[in-house]
Amino acid sequence: MEQQILEIIKDIVQIDPTLLGREEEIGRIVRTLISLKPETGFSESFREELRLKIFKKISEMRSDTKEQQSNIFSMIRSNMFVWKNGMAVASIFAVIVIVGGVYNYTRRSAFIPVFDTEQKIVGVGDESFGGFDTGAPIPQASQKMFGRGGGTVGIESMPLHIARSVERTVKFQYVGGAFPAPEEKMEVLRRAGEKSAPTDAFSALRRADFGFFNIGMFQKGNMDSFSVSENKEFGYTATVNVKEGTVAINQNWDMWPHYYECNTESCTPPPHLAPSDVPADEELVRIANEFVKTYDLSLENYGTPEADNSWKKDKSFIADALPVLYPLSIGKMSVYDEEGGKIGMGVGVDIRMKRVSSAWGMHTQVYEESLYPAETDMHKIIAFAERGGTGRIYEKLNSTGEIKLGTPELAYVMMTSAENGISRELYVPAYVFPMEDKDGILSGERVIVPLIKSFLEGE
Repeated sequence: MEQQILEIIKDIVQIDPTLLGREEEIGRIVRTLISLKPETGFSESFREELRLKIFKKISEMRSDTKEQQSNIFSMIRSNMFVWKNGMAVASIFAVIVIVGGVYNYTRRSAFIPVFDTEQKIVGVGDESFGGFDTGAPIPQASQKMFGRGGGTVGIESMPLHIARSVERTVKFQYVGGAFPAPEEKMEVLRRAGEKSAPTDAFSALRRADFGFFNIGMFQKGNMDSFSVSENKEFGYTATVNVKEGTVAINQNWDMWPHYYECNTESCTPPPHLAPSDVPADEELVRIANEFVKTYDLSLENYGTPEADNSWKKDKSFIADALPVLYPLSIGKMSVYDEEGGKIGMGVGVDIRMKRVSSAWGMHTQVYEESLYPAETDMHKIIAFAERGGTGRIYEKLNSTGEIKLGTPELAYVMMTSAENGISRELYVPAYVFPMEDKDGILSGERVIVPLIKSFLEGE
């Protein structure tokens, strides 16, 4: 056994000479991993257990150069990494993972990790994301607004303003039960951009030979974004923003049939969809789940999928694609937009084709956390909710009536900010009030009351 370990160490160093001098460290890792499961084959359960243990070790090896990872990646992909002894496959795999940064060999080829799907929250100083301001009333529109989040927030940026309408005909009344007062300070989250991913991705790209252009000559290169397409019937195009840590999938239009019948002069659209054309919710979810499984999309931090039934409110026009939402959770808290709709990973199902046409809302889950003073006056919170909150709630023209508000849920509301010209996502703690009997009167889903004190000041 010891001789086999020495051979493994020797082979690793030969593959990547930058590891020379770290043989003892590699040997310790190999011996530890072998001792964990000496008789176990490369099962799914062992693979996952091994991956978690590797994450604890991988930071010790991350001081190696990014080019080291690229070297090993190239060796693996070119089948130059060949073992001739009878060592346990699981142990060999683990060493490859630790040294090369490769950490999932289930359905994919070995690869260099670029994004980390693990949800992480990193604390920063109090009130680090700038200030919040209530702003001024907005003028009445043809359909009156009950509040619209606008402006920007961030260090060296304008404060985020919450503007409100001074006129309305619909009333809100709280009829729910008691709920706890907020803490004196609460956490505002800001999704962090990717720091190392652009460099990691570029380290793999720089070894490509473009013939007339040597991309390896770029100094301190970053890969900001890229797209790849499937050249097959009903193929997709994936767009990856490496800097922001986002992925979106859409149709590769060249490979999909088109609804419109066109001649040299004009195009004829297809007939409008009827309610009878829409599959049942269960079928929409099944189609979405099949796509998620086929393309190995990560559902970490996302909940049970829900088919969107908003089309039923107005059946005169049904979109060609309807979304299935996998709702996002941060910690144990749900996430909503300013209209009170749930936020998460969306999968669009093409109703005519009965297949997925797009997927969005996939992003890294690293957040910065900053404490802000919170509003603890329950009377003020309820009064704010009974004025419509700060969400984008629209009255339908000439509507009257009273909307009852139920007991709220503590959640996050996502607001987009701009910092030095860069868009950032803020997740603000809020009480989210469900609305009863709102159909035909309001377009919003729920009433949102952010709990950061400055949002409610001056009310």
